[in-house]
Amino acid sequence: AEDGIRDFCLSRGLGDVYKRQIGECTNLVLLNLSGNSLKECTGFDKLRKLCFLDLSNNLLQNIDGLAPLTKLINLNLQGNQLKTDRAIAPISRIPTLRTLYLQSLAGGAKNPLCSTDNYRATILALIPSLQRLDGIRRDSELDNNVKLDGGNSKEINTNLNFSIDFWYTKEYPRLEDKRIGAEDNGAGRNLADCKALASKIESMIQGLKL
Repeated sequence: AEDGIRDFCLSRGLGDVYKRQIGECTNLVLLNLSGNSLKECTGFDKLRKLCFLDLSNNLLQNIDGLAPLTKLINLNLQGNQLKTDRAIAPISRIPTLRTLYLQSLAGGAKNPLCSTDNYRATILALIPSLQRLDGIRRDSELDNNVKLDGGNSKEINTNLNFSIDFWYTKEYPRLEDKRIGAEDNGAGRNLADCKALASKIESMIQGLKL
């Protein structure tokens, strides 16, 4: 029965399943709907147990339908069309939200709002419960001149703490990557990929220090 399903992955190829059946899966904990050209968030109001949601690489301009998800922990929205911090307001009062991606760790798949002034500070102030934004911990002091997307800035903060656990927390068991099905664009990286990325960034930093 649909209400017995706890995790569901339908990255690319959603069809009509989303509107017909997703809302009936009331025990869902993890849901991946990335890459489905979604333009709106509807049908989530009954998914009150949902903790992990991937809506990356869609066409969303607002996320009004996510407000009822009061147990949401991790949310991936990178690669959408969210333009201002007001578009993020519906999730600002979710008390359990700990991790949010609006762009990848490397700075790709940006929403338009990621290019606005004081983007990081604005989002962290808007969502007090957040511990990580775009894979970087809240308590990391990210210099305004740092560029993680291949830029040539020489002012690099060496105290950045990168997240490698988007899809699991201490409160919820880690799931196998093959069950998640997330793309390797930041949120779906496995541990080996994240270590390789961290090593590359460290090498870049060391090169700039010389």
